[in-house]
Amino acid sequence: MSERHARLEVRPVTLALAPGSEQTEYVLLRVTAPELAEDAALPALTAVLVLDVSGSMAGEPLRHVAASSQKMAELLHEGDRLGVVAFQRAAHTVAPVAAMSPEGRRAVKVSVGALVAGGNTNISAGLSHAALLLPSATGEERQALVLLSDGQPNEGTTSVEGLAEEVSRVRARGVSVSTLGFGPGHADKLLLAMADAGGGRYAYVSDPTAAAVAFARALGAQRDVVCEGARVVLSPCEGVELLRVLGAPPTTLGAAGLSVALGDLVSGDERNLVLELRVRAPAPTGDAPGAFRALKVQGRWRPRGSTEEQVTEVDAVYTLTPHPDGALDPVAQEAAAVARADELRTEARDLADQGHFERALERLKLAQALLEVVPGFAPGGTSAASDAWDTLKDEMDLLRKRPDAARYREYKLAAQDYLDFKQGSHRSKPPAGFGGGSRSAVLMAQGTAGAMPRARLLVHDPAGMREVPLTAVETTVGRVPGNHVVLALEGVSKHHARVLFNNGRFFLADLQSTNGTQLKGRAIQGAEPLADGDRFDVGGVVIEFRLG
Repeated sequence: MSERHARLEVRPVTLALAPGSEQTEYVLLRVTAPELAEDAALPALTAVLVLDVSGSMAGEPLRHVAASSQKMAELLHEGDRLGVVAFQRAAHTVAPVAAMSPEGRRAVKVSVGALVAGGNTNISAGLSHAALLLPSATGEERQALVLLSDGQPNEGTTSVEGLAEEVSRVRARGVSVSTLGFGPGHADKLLLAMADAGGGRYAYVSDPTAAAVAFARALGAQRDVVCEGARVVLSPCEGVELLRVLGAPPTTLGAAGLSVALGDLVSGDERNLVLELRVRAPAPTGDAPGAFRALKVQGRWRPRGSTEEQVTEVDAVYTLTPHPDGALDPVAQEAAAVARADELRTEARDLADQGHFERALERLKLAQALLEVVPGFAPGGTSAASDAWDTLKDEMDLLRKRPDAARYREYKLAAQDYLDFKQGSHRSKPPAGFGGGSRSAVLMAQGTAGAMPRARLLVHDPAGMREVPLTAVETTVGRVPGNHVVLALEGVSKHHARVLFNNGRFFLADLQSTNGTQLKGRAIQGAEPLADGDRFDVGGVVIEFRLG
């Protein structure tokens, strides 16, 4: 690694307080993981894929998931180990954990190819069965479970709290648990809670063609973990009350204070927490400015492969002065605005789910107003506030159309897949490269494509025709920077559509955009194959797909 320690910053939004004053304040905590050096040795990986093979997975979904599992056997290194577990009413071993030698790869491929779907969904059985397959870890080896499910658990443990507790026991053994929600019918809140408890990541797999990329990102990220079991411990000082942690991340209360879990940190990860405090500044002791320590913060994590926890301590400190000038920390101000806007969006979504669209739109307008006063804000800009504002715009455009429950749910899942509020919550922001992930995650995802033929998009927008080569496993089209093809037009959603390469073919998928994506004059459903010369429409812009 280029440096060994993660970095903890504590940044109050307001820099100075008047002595004796009492007010609500916001504080940003930012944890930044060290960057892996380009030539850093990467750890071996032992992983178990935990696959839902209940009846709803029959047909094309199971074929794609089986093919994706076989692809993982191809992509893992010879020093890695892989096992596969399938579950429905009960769980069974499809392929025992084995080294990815040529024989081991063949065994996984043959076993997975024989999977059959049927029965109910017992996530608990799959999780516990997979955990028992894992051998003792060696050295810096990373161990991970990646669980994929397309439905609601209806056997065994079915509650969010119960399954999160089961994952916590697996996590206590040093195993990371990530979850993939397959299709719009999966239990997204449950899988998200499991990933939080397991120190891993949750992702939405919108279409069978994207399963291999989702598996690759989940497994690849494990190689780039640099800090394990990261958390911050908060202890307010006299005169300060910790009202809440915005975004409601997982917390526990202990003798040292309130502990907020951050999970494992990959290379370059950046995690933001925004705290709301009630601060009663000390009474004046004179005219000279002084300092007021409001909050003690500890950052705790283990460097990869180490059993010793590193501790970093930083305090939240205000300047006390009879004449505060109202100056704000712009970085903390933006993070707080995004986090507060995210909470208002959550309220709006609850209202919209009940059919109260006008009240939901009012909440979203308030959220946008919070973002518009952040220094440097501009619609379509690259800042976190601009990113959040553009996300809210898309949601408002959709709510004005009064979507039905199914349409709105798919929209929300698709937005979460692309981490639309990049820096506003306790989850990490996506690194450069839209839909990317850590370095190893991106490389492994790209490996799912195999040898890509020469292909390109011819974009006929108002500025003229331009050519965009297709060189990545995913190419995205949208309104804002960060997409491969940027169309800064009113009818285009923030993240509108993507072209995906899978199993030797290119596919076009709509990303639950407000106005849809038309292929050859009709709105597409799911991922549809592209042929040379096909034209599709994104917000009135014609894009032509060309091979060769």
